[in-house]
Amino acid sequence: MRNPLLPPVPAHPDPIGMNPIKLLIPALLALAACSGPQGAALHRIAPEVNSRRYSGLDRISPGDALTIRFQSNPEAWDQDVIVQADGNVSLKALDPMRVGGMLPSELDEALRSAYAMIIEGGYPELTVSIAIQAPDQAYVIGEVNQPGPVELGPDGTLTFVQAIALAGGHIQETSWLGNISLIRWDPTSNSQMSWIVDGRTKWWGSSATIHMQEHDVLYVPNTRIDQTGINLDNWVRRMIPVPRFLAQ
Repeated sequence: MRNPLLPPVPAHPDPIGMNPIKLLIPALLALAACSGPQGAALHRIAPEVNSRRYSGLDRISPGDALTIRFQSNPEAWDQDVIVQADGNVSLKALDPMRVGGMLPSELDEALRSAYAMIIEGGYPELTVSIAIQAPDQAYVIGEVNQPGPVELGPDGTLTFVQAIALAGGHIQETSWLGNISLIRWDPTSNSQMSWIVDGRTKWWGSSATIHMQEHDVLYVPNTRIDQTGINLDNWVRRMIPVPRFLAQ
């Protein structure tokens, strides 16, 4: 017999009030509502980004072919090496050395110091030169049709819009152009810089645009609305039984 001091129990518990989906969906939809541009407009941020481009096309980069020539005993020490993807090279009698971003003259001095510990007679006389320079590349990843490296022009030029075009263009259904990340490596300080760019197509016709630099990375993220659908599927539909009409 039911205790008369307790409130009556409903015959059918409230399916909305007790449904965890009802609790999660508003949060996911609120996230989707924030899918507006998060970065500075392309034409407005371009002067700042362009001011942080480094000059000097003779810096050593991955894929470059280097020649190292010694004045004394060249038969034993002369070398031809390729800079690896991580910026390192393998040299005779030395541990792998990171040379990416260095000037040939800087590598000259570094090798003299390193080989002075190995070769008798003090600092050896040697020269480093770039025999074959690899094509300058930037990278476009994320919601584009052909993510990966894109080549700068022979004169080292490539604009923000051209980079996206060379990557096959953005995926219109899923790309969030208002929140593109640009990551740039500064070899002079051996540090990375980054910006968030509102790169929507409405700004593409402006005369002010970002000029890409070798090794720049553009990341075009997924739209929050699309991500909400992914989250709804991963976090809700796969974890909680959902009536058939809701799953469709």
